[in-house]
Amino acid sequence: MSDIQFKLYSVIYSNDELYKAFDKCKFDNLNALWASEQLYVKGNSRTTITNILEHNLHPINDSAKIQGFGEWEGLKASC
Repeated sequence: MSDIQFKLYSVIYSNDELYKAFDKCKFDNLNALWASEQLYVKGNSRTTITNILEHNLHPINDSAKIQGFGEWEGLKASC
């Protein structure tokens, strides 16, 4: 997941017009404050993005496991 997020991040910041469009609508479309304040901030490295995702999503994953949800065996991304 972090690889896909980093690819999206890289595309957004590789083109000024695309970044402007993203910046204009990000607060209406990102439902987690940490995503707009930490994740999609210019200058993040792949490692930083992975760490931000781990820090913010790990507790949600742990909570789901405690409630009885198992690991999802979805399709592997090919991008």
